[in-house]
Amino acid sequence: MKVQNEMATKITVDTVQAAKSISAFRNGITALTNSWKANEIAYRTAGDSLNALKSRYEGIGNVIELQKQKIDELKNRQEGLDRTNKDQANTWLKLEKDIQTATRQLASYEAQQKGLEDSLKNLNKQYEKQKKELDELVDKTNETTEKTIKASETYKKQQIRLNEIATAIAKAKSEIKKLQDEMDKLNLRGIQRIVSFNDKLSEKIKSSRKKLIDYTVKFSTVLSGVTPIIKGIGAAAEATKNVAKMQAESKEMSVQYGVSQQKIADGYQELVKRGYSSLQALGSMKTMLQPV
Repeated sequence: MKVQNEMATKITVDTVQAAKSISAFRNGITALTNSWKANEIAYRTAGDSLNALKSRYEGIGNVIELQKQKIDELKNRQEGLDRTNKDQANTWLKLEKDIQTATRQLASYEAQQKGLEDSLKNLNKQYEKQKKELDELVDKTNETTEKTIKASETYKKQQIRLNEIATAIAKAKSEIKKLQDEMDKLNLRGIQRIVSFNDKLSEKIKSSRKKLIDYTVKFSTVLSGVTPIIKGIGAAAEATKNVAKMQAESKEMSVQYGVSQQKIADGYQELVKRGYSSLQALGSMKTMLQPV
């Protein structure tokens, strides 16, 4: 639109300068006015108030320049006239009237342009303010978008970490289960070995009472760390406990009653041969050693 306005102005001015006639100036001013009005309407229709106002301001500026040229031409024509001559005097008066009319029109154009200049300044201020607000809004939007993108990236990284942790936990649980299964198998085999050992030891105790104390000591040593596991596994284990207790107390009884530990062991074996249980033999031994 601006290019169209400039072309219309150039063509009009060139045409007027070539013709150098008052009618050419009048037609040129009319053409310029129609041009800027058309541009103003087009801008306002598009909702562009700023360019509409600029189009009017620049258009009137072009009309003012052409109006000044028109006044200069009228004055030039007056200078060569002899006002003592009636016809030339009438022509001078007519030209003077045209000059005054053109001058008033020029003043009107200049007043319009001054008003437009003030309006244009205010509109430019408003435009700059709105542009600044828009730029700030764009910056905030971009900042928010950037934060959103960063937050999204952080979320993705966090999700990856969570997935890795979940995988590690699942793997750890699997390893723990495998280990527990292995421990269960080991524990089962250990108990089975202890029970089997106890059965074999019981058989040996039954078949060879002379070696009872030695087996009892060995068996007591074996059971010292696993007593809770084999709790209640049989009478043989109970006998072993009593024998071990007797052996532990033999030193004390030997000192107390003045009897050798070997004699105490022999007495305990004799009681067992007579059919005493291990618990009965342990209680009877203390009774037998007391003085009558």
